[in-house]
Amino acid sequence: MILGILAILTVPTAASARPAATGSASGTGLLVTVAARECPTYQDIRANLARNNIQESLQDLGEDTLYSNGEPINPKLELEGQPKCKPITGWQFTLGSGIKEKASTGPWGALSIVTGAESPTVTTEASTPLLGWNGETIPGVSIKGATTFELNQAQAERSAGHYLWIQGGTTSDPVLYTSGKFAGKYGFGALRCSIDNLNGDNVETIDYPVGITHAFCYAYYVTPPPASGTIVIRKEVKGSGSDGADFSFGGNVSYNQGGTFDLSASPGSPGEQTFFRAETRPGDESWKVNEEVPDGWTLSELRCEHGASQVTTDRSTAGVSIDLAAGDTVTCTYVDQLRPPAGALLLGKVTENGVGTFRFRVRDSSGDVVRRTSITTEEEGEPEYAKPMILAPGDYEVEESSPHTDRGDWKLVDVNCNGDHHRGSPTKVTVADKEGEVCTFTNRLNFHARLSIIKEAIGNVGTAAFQITTPSDPELQLHQAAVVKEEKTTVLAAGDSTHGLPYGTYVIQEYAGKGTDPTDWSLIEVVCDGKAIPFGQGRAVVRLSRSDPSKHCRFVDLFSKEPTPPAPGPGPEPNPGPGPQPGEDAETSVSKTLVDPGTGPTPTETYQISVKNDSGVTASHVVVTDQPGPGLAVTSAEPSAGGSCLKADQYICTFDSIPAHGEATVIVKAKNYGGGTYNRAVVGSASPDGDPANNVDAARAESPKRHFKACGSSLSIAFRC
Repeated sequence: MILGILAILTVPTAASARPAATGSASGTGLLVTVAARECPTYQDIRANLARNNIQESLQDLGEDTLYSNGEPINPKLELEGQPKCKPITGWQFTLGSGIKEKASTGPWGALSIVTGAESPTVTTEASTPLLGWNGETIPGVSIKGATTFELNQAQAERSAGHYLWIQGGTTSDPVLYTSGKFAGKYGFGALRCSIDNLNGDNVETIDYPVGITHAFCYAYYVTPPPASGTIVIRKEVKGSGSDGADFSFGGNVSYNQGGTFDLSASPGSPGEQTFFRAETRPGDESWKVNEEVPDGWTLSELRCEHGASQVTTDRSTAGVSIDLAAGDTVTCTYVDQLRPPAGALLLGKVTENGVGTFRFRVRDSSGDVVRRTSITTEEEGEPEYAKPMILAPGDYEVEESSPHTDRGDWKLVDVNCNGDHHRGSPTKVTVADKEGEVCTFTNRLNFHARLSIIKEAIGNVGTAAFQITTPSDPELQLHQAAVVKEEKTTVLAAGDSTHGLPYGTYVIQEYAGKGTDPTDWSLIEVVCDGKAIPFGQGRAVVRLSRSDPSKHCRFVDLFSKEPTPPAPGPGPEPNPGPGPQPGEDAETSVSKTLVDPGTGPTPTETYQISVKNDSGVTASHVVVTDQPGPGLAVTSAEPSAGGSCLKADQYICTFDSIPAHGEATVIVKAKNYGGGTYNRAVVGSASPDGDPANNVDAARAESPKRHFKACGSSLSIAFRC
């Protein structure tokens, strides 16, 4: 039981294990629970995985997310992350087939909405029974301010195609600003749904990881809400070449990490960015913007146009402070003029995908080196400059050398001198008596890691989709799909390129693809570069490094038709379905021991695989893969009660469930033909596992001793050598 979340979850109830399908005569088995919450402040709401300006709240949110990459939204983590938020009864959600970004503007700011909106909307109730990841009944536990519904066939097909979208509110009123008891009461905070927990906008997709048929969506709102105002930051440049230049800004108006944002501008082509932000109420911090004026440039003008807002500017610090009035628009324009130091060369450095120290040599027209310097970047995208070099008037060449790094290779992608772009290094520059040269070199770190995914299906055919993410960059999200048209054949997944990835850890999350019903499918094996690896809830984790830059991973799914969980009888009874409550971890571990080494020159070795559930909840759909080492050939695998084994390229044994603190075993027999001294076991499951490190074990045996005569030409003994 989830004892820590009873305050919002526990309401004794006797309800059906599966709600009636909406819009279809026969249910699809795909469930969605939506919940709405009101919070005192924006700081009481945790952000989604990526913190950026796609986020649509009027103020920045509180702490970072509790979720890891690919982890499905669940009630337990939602309550842990937002303990001050309370349920909302009667809140509406709208489903659709597409998204229109920041399309609905009003006192709530600018919020995204769905396109192809469906009717009727979905409305939260005072409480709804809490169901497990596959719709199993959890007696006596409910979620307040929520409702559970079943997808109809059309919705299920759109979900499989990754275009079933959901938003809070309605398309014309996304915060129900004019709706009865909700009128003027709420401001948008955050929405997250299923495994779509990336950006902080008002529209998310509903997807189903393999082995899961129940998705959770949570929407958060602030009450009382501030009214919205608009801040526009513009950038103009003078005195440079026709090519654009990038300028960096800071402050608190941007939700990017560190409050930074960039604007690109060239003469006659200004850049700008619009921010929908909360009015400044008594006690609120003013909105602030400041430009990091690059060396060789001067801020020649800073002007702001506004209505009722209170705005102060300081050209000496390139800063603006704004007390934003409700409904007002403040437009601040920064005008920079290029003014290279007279008779000098100023070198700048910008790096992408990494940082480092770069060395420069300046040669005169005779080819002699007249200056050397180095520049170290500290933040990606932020320019750094060397001290100005006072040079005699004339023509020069600037050569750059890049540092060595284990992460990849540096490539020069741009040289901008006084606003004009140059190609390659060395770069020719001219220094005059009264006008110098400002040259900024931009390098990008190119990566060499790559990941490929292939798909195999047993028992049926269909389409599998994959989402690839990395904890080191929350905004990196790649999607691929594989269409399997024949059982037990492998198909390469296609879609977003997974070549040229940075080294690091990657999470591969499998979910049902277009045209495939996700019910009755389970992931039974993940093999990367010939080695089985652990998985949980359709997620597998791999690491790419300079010493191991490429992974080739095969996902194997098994189709097995299962009966619908029965409805509960009157009164309390044991949970009839397997699996932990959403948000709980079923901690499984595996151990493998050599029971009998066998005898003779080709002994039959006997191993025991033990899978323990060390948690207090049931582990569902537990899978054990037996992977023999070189020289070993498995001849049989016998599971304990409740299990079954099938032989694919290796033996795979499945258990529908392992009870809390329970154990399952598999007896494996293998012929040792020489050379193989170990036998490996890997466990995965449809349940989340908090510690996958103990999901792999291997047993070792001594190589068999052979007492043959020396090998020679005799056919009677040569076959044994």
